[in-house]
Amino acid sequence: MKPKQKRGGASPLLYLLKIILSKKVFLLLLLCASCDIVQAQKQDYIWCFGDSAGLDFNSGIPVPFQSGMQAHEAIACVSNNQGILLFYSSDRSFITQYGNVKHFNHQLMFNGDSLHSSGSITNGLMVVPFPGDSNIYYIFHRSYPPGRLYYSIADMSLQGGFGAVVQKNILLISNTFLTERIGAVKHANGRDWWIITHADGSNEFLVLLVTPQGIIGPLSQLIGSFYTHFLSIVGEISIAKEGNKIAIASGSGFIDVFDFDRCSGVISNWMNIGPAFPSLPLNSYYGCEFSESSNLLYITNSTPPYSQLLQYNLLSPTPWVPYYINTNSNDSVSFGQLQRGPDGKIYMANVFNPNWTNSTFDSLNMYIGVINDTDSIGLACNFEPYSVYLGGRRSFYSLPNMPNYNLGALVGSLCDTLTSLNQDIKNNKSFEIYPNPVTEYFTIRNSSVENSGNVYDIKIFDSSGMLVYKDQNYFPGVSVSFRDFPSGLYAVNLTRNGRQWFSKFIKL
Repeated sequence: MKPKQKRGGASPLLYLLKIILSKKVFLLLLLCASCDIVQAQKQDYIWCFGDSAGLDFNSGIPVPFQSGMQAHEAIACVSNNQGILLFYSSDRSFITQYGNVKHFNHQLMFNGDSLHSSGSITNGLMVVPFPGDSNIYYIFHRSYPPGRLYYSIADMSLQGGFGAVVQKNILLISNTFLTERIGAVKHANGRDWWIITHADGSNEFLVLLVTPQGIIGPLSQLIGSFYTHFLSIVGEISIAKEGNKIAIASGSGFIDVFDFDRCSGVISNWMNIGPAFPSLPLNSYYGCEFSESSNLLYITNSTPPYSQLLQYNLLSPTPWVPYYINTNSNDSVSFGQLQRGPDGKIYMANVFNPNWTNSTFDSLNMYIGVINDTDSIGLACNFEPYSVYLGGRRSFYSLPNMPNYNLGALVGSLCDTLTSLNQDIKNNKSFEIYPNPVTEYFTIRNSSVENSGNVYDIKIFDSSGMLVYKDQNYFPGVSVSFRDFPSGLYAVNLTRNGRQWFSKFIKL
């Protein structure tokens, strides 16, 4: 039997050696952190998708390789900072209700089977690094049925570098049926992560914050279109490169665009540029991606024989009027998901004969399309259909669901309250806010605060750094009323005799 090898013929032993060497290089880079040199992260340079397809962007152009992926829709994968594949997660097939995790050698990761997932979810998988630990990764996954949000944790330091799933199928959102969308974006502190999903049957967004201390939330926000049609559940969520905008494409015809505050996690300024339940051919929006500047939005309609690639100019006086970039009248072709690549181009998956168990290999599914000049208006965007060869493997509906791993702290933002807070926690002690998230009242639990009946100054700051609450009180047993304060992220500072303690909470 031929031994299984990593792409390019490297053996597992040499591959592990490369990982070890890359970690040494990473340690050297950490020593240079005081020089303020920003190194590009290459965590999105390896894509695994479709029927054993893969693309490697490390050379500057997408080079095909064979992966162990078998996925109809939802896909997530991640590499290390040097662009070396670590693992990916997918669904077993279109009809099963379980997904799995495979490591860089395209084999099942230890304990990586039976994630609550499905082969019939749009982008219901997402991988984000654990804040503060480069070996640990959160895998967020949506089940179907019913549509609940779970997470699992992979630790790449285990099993000789092949990794292991150390926690699996931890339920996060249990009382809401969710649409098929999971998005992620860096907090403005450049370290934590916002996870964004949407409820079905309403206009409710659910936002969670991933910190070194755990997952906070969900924070509920009611804004945008009501997703009540049965096709509203389908379609991508996209987050702009700078993390300041969100867009959703819906199978029922909605295209919603919002502003997003990376400090507070607040979604605002809703704009609907797609009518509800439009007539053919605009009846089933699916793929969704922002251009590099976030001024243009690209949408696919996936319904054959009306598959289309559309472009919307968000700065236009009539942003709801699209440019028709490409139309395919083949009744066996569907245009699928869109994903911005590390080269700044946008790639489009396409399906020929979308039935999962088929033997069709054709130029219409062994190639994917690419938008070369994403910020150019209309046909000047230079879309090339069926132009990126997959090396004999096949595309289906999806491409990897990846956040912008390179997004750093929000320069000049006052919400580095949290950044400085984290540094203060390192140098001082913190305390616990209970309950967290807060609805009306919260109590300061003082397990690490000196509690011998002393008086403390209490200050609370909002995510912009503004002081919103100030008081003095004794310990233990401080209860603070926060009913009338707006939703968002807050930081708490306790001070006594020059010593400080810090913590943070979310107000629902």
